[in-house]
Amino acid sequence: TTNYLWFAEKRGAEVIAEREVVDVTPLGSSDGSDGYRVTTRAQRGVRRERRSVTASGIVFAGGAVGTNELLADCKHRGSLPHISDRLGSLVRTNSEAVHTVVLPHGSFRCSSAIQTSRRGQAPANCGAYPCTTST
Repeated sequence: TTNYLWFAEKRGAEVIAEREVVDVTPLGSSDGSDGYRVTTRAQRGVRRERRSVTASGIVFAGGAVGTNELLADCKHRGSLPHISDRLGSLVRTNSEAVHTVVLPHGSFRCSSAIQTSRRGQAPANCGAYPCTTST
């Protein structure tokens, strides 16, 4: 299966597995135009040694697991001081979903009805409820 990492590697990027980025610091100019130092640590092991690499540019996967925390840490630590104060304001997860469960009417004790479907209404002959089971 090809994904964005496969494409990045084909363009010359090196993907380093099982490491966590703990800091990003501009080299030279504070706007990053001279590149960045990326500090990582091993995700496993007792010592979790740190290692740094340099890059001419960085792409952050905004909203991905750990990215907002890393960016906030870099902002507050002062290593990336120009990050917007709005960081985290419109965060969503990659797996948000709204689910509707359709069951035969009366099969569960339900707290309240929700009339939802793709068009905003449940079919007339079924019950769509947020349900809790009880014995």
